[in-house]
Amino acid sequence: MRICRVALSYPTTKSPGAGLVAYYLCKYIKVPSLYLTINREDEDLLLKKATFNVEAFDIPIEMSSNSLNKSIHKEGQNIFQKLLIYLKIGLSGRSLRFLLNSIPRIKNFKPDLICCHSNLTIYNGLFFNIFFRVKFVLHIHAMSDAIAICNLPILRLMVNRASRVYCISGQVFNRLDKVLPSSKLRLTSTGVDPSVFFNMKRKRKKQIIQIGQLMWYKGHKYLIEAMPRILSAEPDYKLIIVGRGKLRQEINDLINKKELNNAVEMIPNLNHDELRELYNKSMLLIMPSLFEGLPKVLLEAYACGLPAVITDACNAENISNDKGIIVKKKSSNALAKSIIEILGDKLMWEEYSANCLDIIKTHDWKIIGNNICDDYKSLFKNQTKLY
Repeated sequence: MRICRVALSYPTTKSPGAGLVAYYLCKYIKVPSLYLTINREDEDLLLKKATFNVEAFDIPIEMSSNSLNKSIHKEGQNIFQKLLIYLKIGLSGRSLRFLLNSIPRIKNFKPDLICCHSNLTIYNGLFFNIFFRVKFVLHIHAMSDAIAICNLPILRLMVNRASRVYCISGQVFNRLDKVLPSSKLRLTSTGVDPSVFFNMKRKRKKQIIQIGQLMWYKGHKYLIEAMPRILSAEPDYKLIIVGRGKLRQEINDLINKKELNNAVEMIPNLNHDELRELYNKSMLLIMPSLFEGLPKVLLEAYACGLPAVITDACNAENISNDKGIIVKKKSSNALAKSIIEILGDKLMWEEYSANCLDIIKTHDWKIIGNNICDDYKSLFKNQTKLY
């Protein structure tokens, strides 16, 4: 079996957390593999440990605007609103340019299977499925992609041609099970590399952290608005926000408005060694997200023995009930109450921290890679190569 894996991101020196699902599946599924991605300006690909071929195309990265993202995920739109969304997506052209660049390379590689990571790469799978009868599968990493499939009928028709749709969490699976054939869906997970993220048994500082892109759906404002109440109970604590994105200035303005400059620090993306240090020096990971798949940041934190306060939109209830507290999304009061509760109860924190380490037993990337590989192979039972 030869696999071409298509993803718009790949781990880089500045963004080591980008494209990790595709990267680790390439690493642990031991078959000839080609990884196609987009070259990011001023960011070097982390290729030193790659055991597969990687090719990055020089295509401008046009991040979807916040307004377009919100439109895609809005429920109950009429046909004219949906047509406008299709038009905006088409005019961006990023996915089509990526397809045109990748066609010669995929033809030359002659894959048995094309693995598309996110809706934006589905054109690659569709093209080779229609014209060369190559099977393709779609990996859904985020609830945002699942919502888009549910809301946009044309996208749903495209996804229906996939042989499999791999869902990163139970909530993503349940959402897609309402609009796609159940026989196509598979529940999988993101994972964690225990050789990179582990408990260093360091003395922890009085700090809580939020890690992720500075995007509207990460819910930064709800945590910042909770900080005055948190500081009234725990005045020595500090919030560290890690990430890059379009909302940096907006978040900075909110910090200034709340007069939290001395209590909140914003830093850019960290490499894996720096992240491991941060997880091991902090007391809590906070995820006030409005929607997620299954966040890799959460698994990394657990592997380092770091408990978390997360929202019910993180799709992580099944692994988090004994490792922290789950609160309703869009509630600064709920965040503050739960953060104060854990920070003020040493025995509770220690119990959660010990439970966190169990994540390696179920979410090691090697285990996940082997399970997905077996399912890939099942697509070719009693079938000769068609390419």
